[in-house]
Amino acid sequence: MINLENDYLKVTIALDGAEIRSVFDKSRRIERMWHADAKYWGRTSPVLFPIVGQVKGGSYTFDEKDYNLSQHGFLRDQKFELESSSENQVSFIYESLDKMKDVYPFEHRVTITYTLVEKTVSVTWKVENCDTQEMYYSIGAHPAFNLNGDHYEFEFETRGDVREFSLKQGLVANSEIIAVKPVEVNVENLQNDAIIYDNIDAVSLINRDNGEVTRLACPGFDYVGLWMPVTDGILAPFVCIEPWMGITDSFDEYGDFRNKLSIKKLAPEQQESYEYTVSYL
Repeated sequence: MINLENDYLKVTIALDGAEIRSVFDKSRRIERMWHADAKYWGRTSPVLFPIVGQVKGGSYTFDEKDYNLSQHGFLRDQKFELESSSENQVSFIYESLDKMKDVYPFEHRVTITYTLVEKTVSVTWKVENCDTQEMYYSIGAHPAFNLNGDHYEFEFETRGDVREFSLKQGLVANSEIIAVKPVEVNVENLQNDAIIYDNIDAVSLINRDNGEVTRLACPGFDYVGLWMPVTDGILAPFVCIEPWMGITDSFDEYGDFRNKLSIKKLAPEQQESYEYTVSYL
């Protein structure tokens, strides 16, 4: 485990998946991240790559060859190498090196950098195409934040018209433009899979009992998902705010990876970077 620490927060990150496992809030003396109890959900903050969500039927086609790929891809289960570290910043790197060609036909490198400044953790992904052909991919985050009270609400900062996407069997069925308003964290609002929006620049999870705020800013990201398990009408003690560059397949998707909904592409030897921040207030 690698630690970043200042006067406000102590952040713990694992080499496995380059995943944040803990954010301890020193001023409130509480843990802000979910502790991966498999009773509800056995992860804390996995990185989703090379897909977000599913490919329909668990498989896709590229250059007339079929590939099987599990939900959210494989990067969250890979061991990263430590590239560099300091008191307030750490970078991890993963190189495919021919390891994943049976499920994903592109050589690639992903670097994940975490930077701690006061009460904010910034997360930067750098995706590199190490192949000789154009590379197709999606990338996203799935951080889970503890609920330390009974009355929480989401508030949103938006850009332009916002669409809400409805799912069928975990796949995009349709979407509609909505009037954005705060969403209360309750069974009624979160029992039907993830809530997904586009054109969201930031989401604040606000504890109405004590004013505690977790603000995730992701300007320019394609989508944001809100998710928590609901079992027998009972909410899990955490909620996920998920910024995505990509989305699960359309229910009508026919499997060609080049035509996947919201897929990204990189030319050979090119790279792209994305950044979001989480502030614990």
